[in-house]
Amino acid sequence: MSAPLDRRWAAYESVLGALKTVRRVVDGSRNPVANTVFELRDREEILGALENAREVVDDLFVLSFFAAFEDAMKAHLEMVIRTFDSHPTEPPELARNLSIHLAETVEGWRMDRIPSLFAPRVSEEDISKVGDVRVFRHEVAHGKLPASSVIPKQAYLILADFLRKAKS
Repeated sequence: MSAPLDRRWAAYESVLGALKTVRRVVDGSRNPVANTVFELRDREEILGALENAREVVDDLFVLSFFAAFEDAMKAHLEMVIRTFDSHPTEPPELARNLSIHLAETVEGWRMDRIPSLFAPRVSEEDISKVGDVRVFRHEVAHGKLPASSVIPKQAYLILADFLRKAKS
């Protein structure tokens, strides 16, 4: 269930590698910035722009990780809910109708509540960590200065671990 996160993590590592490579080129090449937005900037401006890009990329990847996590969680819940229709009810079609209704509403469920559905299989500490990533994602997505920092590797590890525990 963590495959969408794995794909994004690999992309993040590639972007970081590219940024590091660019930085090294800037430090050693005669004119590595020809025909780029950096062409008219001095070395310090370029390095500052690269650092800013890294910070933005970090934030964007945390947003991306959380979006993939949210999609995976909701898809898993829809799958679980669809199994409800096999339970005997009176009238007989109630279970099927309820299963369909609930599965159709999962998309609108709030992500501040979904992780706690997996307690006690997933610990309160892990649920809280997911909440921290969610709050960070929310603040960044809405242009607010986050109260705390969540680095991409930390977000990836927290969310992938939660998905493994929730599905096992």
